[in-house]
Amino acid sequence: MEYIEREEEEFFKLLFLKKYLIGTSGIIAGGCFKNIFNGEHIKDIDMFFRNKNDFNEANNKYGKNKEFKFYYENKNAVAYEEVKTGIVVELIKKTFGEPEAILDHFDFTITKFCYYYEVDYDDEDLCMFNYCILHHPKFFEHLHERKLVLQNDKLLYPFNTLERSYRYCKYGYSLCRDSKINLINAIRNSNKFSNDDLSKSLYDGLD
Repeated sequence: MEYIEREEEEFFKLLFLKKYLIGTSGIIAGGCFKNIFNGEHIKDIDMFFRNKNDFNEANNKYGKNKEFKFYYENKNAVAYEEVKTGIVVELIKKTFGEPEAILDHFDFTITKFCYYYEVDYDDEDLCMFNYCILHHPKFFEHLHERKLVLQNDKLLYPFNTLERSYRYCKYGYSLCRDSKINLINAIRNSNKFSNDDLSKSLYDGLD
């Protein structure tokens, strides 16, 4: 998948997210961008990492930050709630990778959006932080049309995708015809089903 790379200056709505990235090497990705561009309330921010060391550094940073309080922890994530706003930052410790690889894991095009920074050094070894935006080419089109489009060659958790598609329906989003076929075939090709499959995802609470 070829994602579109943009400059942060193009999206002033996203600049407030910078404070959540400072002091980490995180990659904010997923459903929060749908809420931001729709002008909706943001309940949580999902932060992924390239490796376990980056996760540990971010977890240490948030654990010591008095502006946040511990919210929950499970085998997939550690979450902290911002005291002032109530926004929950979920640090994902199950799925690691570069930004493109993280986006590849998401199923719906309207969740394939991420914000992160890269570090550059000039000739004098001065450190420069370049904030980057990466998103699916159809992100804004499908968001505007309220279309649920599956663009993942291999759905990791098709039963969970089915369950979440019903939740999106309540918000006015619906699966397109090709995506319905894709999902049906993925479910058909699944070897077996158990009740636990409805809660499987990249991490608990995946948007």
